[in-house]
Amino acid sequence: MTDTARTTLWVIIILVLVGVIWWFVGMNPDQQNPNTQPASVQQVDIPVATTTEPVVEDASTSISIQDKTDAALESDLNKVDEQLKTLKSDSTN
Repeated sequence: MTDTARTTLWVIIILVLVGVIWWFVGMNPDQQNPNTQPASVQQVDIPVATTTEPVVEDASTSISIQDKTDAALESDLNKVDEQLKTLKSDSTN
């Protein structure tokens, strides 16, 4: 028997032994650590304080959502146009 064949045979034997031990341990998971107990979970209620601050809007940029007259819509469109012009002039600088 050559040295390569002998080495290969020993590697196969070791792998088979490791596989058998692994299988045996996997079949008996309760015997691995019999003293371990599942961790207890403690529920703690944390008070959450929520504060809502009113958003102060500039009258020149706010859009009316309750007034649906033509004059209000025209005013809102003019405000949007002014904002777009401002953004365009800011982005060219």
